[in-house]
Amino acid sequence: MSFFRWLRSHAEHYLLIDAQRRILAGVSCAAVGLLIAVVFKMMMPLIKKRDLVGLVILLAVFIAIGVLRLPLQTVLLVAVPLSLGITYFLRQRVAA
Repeated sequence: MSFFRWLRSHAEHYLLIDAQRRILAGVSCAAVGLLIAVVFKMMMPLIKKRDLVGLVILLAVFIAIGVLRLPLQTVLLVAVPLSLGITYFLRQRVAA
């Protein structure tokens, strides 16, 4: 019997314990709360500076990952270079 089969059989057994199920539900709620706190913390500087481009990119990434369920890696591989390019273009335009 391989280790993974043993682990799977024991994991299924322990998932039947009601107390453990409640603990995992509580931990997942805490993780969601921390995620929301981090999102708001990252969003506040964009709102204070009234950075419309940053807010649009933030909203687009949120929709792509959260609503459309696109893979995180793919979205970031597109969004990060796009964001850097837009920022570079806008700073060059302001400097000129």
